[in-house]
Parts: sequence; structure tokens; C-alpha cells
Amino acid sequence: MTSEWWGITIICIVCVSVWLVLSALLYRCFFKRFYDIILSLFALIVFSPFLLVLTVAGAIAMKGNPFFAQKRPGKRKRLSKRQCEKRGVPYGTYGEEKIIKLLKFRTMTNAKDENGELLPDEHRLNGYGKFLRSTSLDEIPSLFNIFIGSISLVGPRPLLVQYLPLYNEEQRHRHDVRPGLTGLAQVNGRNAISWEEKFKYDLDYVRRITLWRDIKILFQTIGKVFKRSGISQEGQATMEDFKGSKDMCAKETPYYVISQKLLDENIEVFKKALGELWPNSVLSYSVKTNSLPWLLKYLKGKGLFAEVVSDEEYLLSEKCGFAEDRIIFNGPIKSEELFKKAVSGNSTLNLDSEKELEYIKKYHGEKDILGLRINVNPDYFSAEDTSFKEDGFRFGFSDEGGGLLRALNTIYEVYGKRAIGLHVHCNSATRSVGVYESIAKYVAHIIRKYDLDVSYIDIGGGFFGGVEGKPNAFDYITAIKKELKNSVDIEKTKLIVEPGSAIIGSAVDLHTSVMDVKDTVCSRLVTTDGSRLHIDPLWKKTSYKYSLQTAKENSHEKQIVCGYTCMDYDRIMVLCNERELSCGDEIIYHRVGSYTMTFGGMFIRYLPPVYVDDGQSSVKVRSRITVDDYYKLQS
Repeated sequence: MTSEWWGITIICIVCVSVWLVLSALLYRCFFKRFYDIILSLFALIVFSPFLLVLTVAGAIAMKGNPFFAQKRPGKRKRLSKRQCEKRGVPYGTYGEEKIIKLLKFRTMTNAKDENGELLPDEHRLNGYGKFLRSTSLDEIPSLFNIFIGSISLVGPRPLLVQYLPLYNEEQRHRHDVRPGLTGLAQVNGRNAISWEEKFKYDLDYVRRITLWRDIKILFQTIGKVFKRSGISQEGQATMEDFKGSKDMCAKETPYYVISQKLLDENIEVFKKALGELWPNSVLSYSVKTNSLPWLLKYLKGKGLFAEVVSDEEYLLSEKCGFAEDRIIFNGPIKSEELFKKAVSGNSTLNLDSEKELEYIKKYHGEKDILGLRINVNPDYFSAEDTSFKEDGFRFGFSDEGGGLLRALNTIYEVYGKRAIGLHVHCNSATRSVGVYESIAKYVAHIIRKYDLDVSYIDIGGGFFGGVEGKPNAFDYITAIKKELKNSVDIEKTKLIVEPGSAIIGSAVDLHTSVMDVKDTVCSRLVTTDGSRLHIDPLWKKTSYKYSLQTAKENSHEKQIVCGYTCMDYDRIMVLCNERELSCGDEIIYHRVGSYTMTFGGMFIRYLPPVYVDDGQSSVKVRSRITVDDYYKLQS
């Protein structure tokens, strides 16, 4: 009998050893998730009495729903080989973070000020909430998240979705694994350490996930809970907001600064105007205006679509997180490959060339969102509103030239009589409200002439935005609606607007410094480290909105401000009777966000850095292009 028990004991020891070895070897790829399921289910059973008690207590203390579900970024997956090929990115590239809903017990009330805004955290965090946080009991409902697989027991803590545009590429690797209920950063300071330290711990964990490390973190977490340490940051009720990767060095000119406040204001004006005047609408951003990746990601987070006019812009928008059904594909230079992708996908596709009529016959698919760009008759415009009164516009199918009827017949031949979209963007010289009245009148004429069933009207862009004394989104949308309301049902027909400059133009400054001042026989020349390439790459502007930062109060009769290039005509502006400039003084150019920081090539000096200012701090979102960067790009 004794020998039999010894045999059973040895078998058990061997089995447990094999199990532990397999668990250790296959932990990251299999057993980590296995233990998450088993342990979370066990914990839910054990803590079920606490769940019931805290649910009732929370409903009383919070005077309402005791639970709190917030969207957080979860794990991002590697793209498949096919997805990488479709997006034109290297194999092994990660996709976007999956947004999850994290369930917790509510620890803060919904107390608001007289303006209806939520009060600061310290005023909403009551005694009951402090108790839940200090004991980590607020995390118990998150066990459901672990059980269903949206988070893990151990991993980087899921942060706010609004932080996504602020991460650099290294920091985003924290999302290569499932977020965790606890993690390495939590047992090394929790909310009492800096963001830089948190990311350091998170990335260290992502690189080295092991069974024994997770066991150690879980035991350390239990100790932290009983000690109630690291709950808040000094001077904060919880943890200060993440502002992005701060550049610890002084800013070296030239550099751009994006005002997040002005950017948000420009977006909200359009959203409000569309919401009030034409609710069935789409606000899309013209990517060509400024294709800075940070900006595209930010606008995606704000709910905007991406309007693109090339394969490159299409793929860039996808890389910045825009889904196919959030991309509007315009322009006459679509490749056959990307055209096929857009047809088979859910992108809004506006045909703009005879070539594309042949493509649609070849790759028609089951395309629901399809439109034609119309070549608007310039006779509908006043002479001051357009520079193309005599020769007409370049783009779209002309009704007067017979192209529009041919295009309509092609669509009907392929799909049968169906609803169709109309794209009518036109460049204008004045950006006046009258321009959009003229466009809308022409659209109404085309609709009546061909008795069209119109699914959407893509009015294009070219608006003013954020400029005092100029038309705003309400002025434009009001004029468009006035001309179209008798030709379409605004509840059925979608209105698409594609502002670019009106979104980003007024939100950007360029900071430059004076490098040299010299007097010649003719004039005083002020050379700066900025250039017209930075603020006027088309060399058309005659004036700028600017401010000077100089200690001098005396003025000078005439100062010619020049750029750094070796071209003598790199003369930016003439200052008359302005304060005298000296070396080291700054000239700041305002409202320079359109067709600047990502427009054109690099010449003599390379692209300057870009910062985002949220009103409290500035964060670098593009580094200065170095010689090494340039060499790699051009080699």
C-alpha cells in the first residue's frame, strides 16, 4: 500500500512539474489567457457577496448607477500578410487598438458647476469613492473584462482613449499585449510615479512576460492593496493628465505650434452648423491641406472622415486609423489597384475621369456609395469669385461637353437606375458665401435636368474658418441649404463638406528667429531661420498675420524680412515703421497651418519640428528632420 502511494505521489509530482514547465514555456501564447479565465471565474464566485453589497452601497452613495463603463484602448493585433499588402505596410505591422469598455464601480459623483460642466476630480471624489480606490474594491467588476478577454490579470493598465494621439511609437507598444487589472507600474508606484516612469515599466513588462513575473506582480499587488500606497500623485486627487512626450530641451526655432484649443473650436463650429442646418451630413477633412500624422489621428478621434485624392493619401489615412468607410476617395489619379480596393470596400468613391468609367465597368462590385464629380459651369460664378472664368475648371464630367451624360449612362448601365452622389468642389479666389450659392444653384439645375435621385451632395471644401470678419460654417451651410432645399430632401440626401484650411489653417503658428541684420545701400535686411517655404510655398502671399518678440521699443522706417535660403527672392515681408529687430528676436507667423508643414520638398534646410499646445503645456508631435533622416529618405 505504501509503495502504491509513493507511486501516485511521484506521478503527481511529475505531472505538476510537466504542467509548470509547459505553463512557463507556453505562457505568453496560451497559458496566460488560460489562467485569466480560470482565476477570474474563481474570483467572481468568491467576491460575489462583495459585488452584491457594493452594488447596493454604491447606488446609495452615488445616488444612481453604481457602475462605470469607460472606453479604453485594448490590445492591438498584428496585421495579417494580406492586410499589410493591402495597406502597403511592412509585414508584422500592428493595426489599431481595439477599443474596449472597462467596467468598474463608480468612485466619483456627477456633480457639475453652474455651466453644466463636471467639477474637478477632487470635488467629485467623495469618502465612499476614496475608500473604494484605496482598497482597490472599485476594480472588482473588471473581473468580467478579464473573463471575456478584453483585459488580463496582469498587463499595462488601460489608459484613456484621448491619449492615443499623444503616444510616440515606442509608447504605443504597451498595447501589443492585453491591458491588465494590475501591472508592473502599479506595483512600482501606481499613481504616485511620473508618466515617463509608468511607460518605462509598461514597456519593460511587454518585452518580458513570464509566468513567474506575473505571479510576483500579483503577490506584490496584494501587498500594495493592504498598504494602500501610490493611490494618488502629490498635489492631485488621482493622477495628472497625460500631456504627451514632453521635449525637455528648449525649443529651437524654427518650429510650428498647433493650438489644440483653436483646432477644437474650428471643428466644433462645423459640427454645430451641420447639426443644426443639415443633420444628415458628413464632416470630412481634406488630407492634402496638412497631412501631419498626429493631426489625422486627432481628427479621426474627433469623428471626422478623411478626404483623399491619391493612393498615398488613402494609405496614409488607413495607417492613421481611418476605416475604409470613413474615407472619401476623390481626384482623377486613382490607380487601378486602389480604385478596385475602394470599390470592393466601403469607401465613398467619386469618379473623376474617363479612365475611371472603364474601371467601374471592370470592378463594379456591389458599390453603394458612388458619386460623380461634376465640372461646374463657370458662367454661374461672378468674375471676382473665380480665376477660371474664361477657361473653366479642370475636374469632373462636364454637362455642357457631354461627359456627364456619358458618365451617368455608364453608371446606369452597370448598376441600373439608382441613387447617385454628386461631387462639386470648385476652387475659388474669394471663398465667399456667393461661391457656394453658385455651386448649389448649378447642382440644383443638374438634379432637375436629369431628374436625379441623389444619395449625397459632396460640396467640397475651400471655406474660411477661424478668421475674424470672414464667413463661418453657419454662413456657408445656410447658403447651400437655401439653394438646395427645394431640389432634394435634406433628411434623405446627405451633405458632405470637406474643409481643410478652415480646420487647421488658423490653428498653427510658425516661430522663427532673427539670424542676421544688415544695412545695404538700399535697405535694411533681416535674415531669419524661417522661409517662405514654411508659410507660403506657392509664393503667392503678399501679407501675413504676425507678431514680434523684441525688447526694443524704437521703430525702424523699413525692414525687409528674408528667409534663410540662398534665393534672393526669399523675401517674406516688408515691415514699415515697426519695432527694430535684432539678432535673437522672434517673428511669429499666425494662421499658417494650410499647405505648409507637410507641403513640398525639403530645400537647403529640412523640415522643422511641430508641437501641440493644449493651453497648459506643449508636446512635440514631429521631430526636426535630421541629416541622417534625409539621407535615409533619399538613398
